[in-house]
Amino acid sequence: GQLSITSIIPVTISIRDMYYRHEAAGMLSSRSVMFGLLAAEIPFLAVISLAFPLIFVVLIGLPNEDIVDDVWRAFGVYLFFGLNTAIYSYIGQMFCFLVPGQGTAIVLANIFIGLNNAYSGFIARPALLTKNFFFAVQYYFVPGHYVYQGMVTSLFDTDYSRNVTILEESSYFDELGCVADTSGPCTVFVNDYFQAFFDGMWSYTTNRMDLLILVLWSVCIRIIASVALKYLKFSGK
Repeated sequence: GQLSITSIIPVTISIRDMYYRHEAAGMLSSRSVMFGLLAAEIPFLAVISLAFPLIFVVLIGLPNEDIVDDVWRAFGVYLFFGLNTAIYSYIGQMFCFLVPGQGTAIVLANIFIGLNNAYSGFIARPALLTKNFFFAVQYYFVPGHYVYQGMVTSLFDTDYSRNVTILEESSYFDELGCVADTSGPCTVFVNDYFQAFFDGMWSYTTNRMDLLILVLWSVCIRIIASVALKYLKFSGK
């Protein structure tokens, strides 16, 4: 995602300035530019988004209880990662159409990256973020929350075929019902550890809602970018 947003900005600035020249000559419309960007990006995003899920799913593994269920889980990881890549790319373009220069667009992109990472639930657990109203608003707003939630629930929720070894030093040792004795290491199902880590707040059943929110994010960003390209004019090269 971060690579998408940082690499798309210089290219989009050049496309924007080219559009200004051609639009002034009556040769090109903002609608044509937006359609061209979309048509070029969708196949690229669909292919490039395979890179991370292929490696990640192979390394992490799947429950292997049902081949159909495993395929859907892997597809869920691919779908959420693809939407994440698309949103980062679209937001980079939107910033280019909203502000005059590349430097300002990069600053805005860095702010978005920071907020998206900090409040996704990856750095700080959701239960901690939702205790504070200011943090909770950003947690429920940023798209990274729904991307991360969709990916990890696709992989780990309702996984009762694999086990996790819990060390006595772990903060989850007592919570998961482990007892310190000499009978051997404490093992629990992946699902149990997943629910303990996320305090029971994340579930596979929310994936459809997560997808809907991410699609709405994508559509809203494209609409704002289209309006900005059409009505905001900055000096081109």
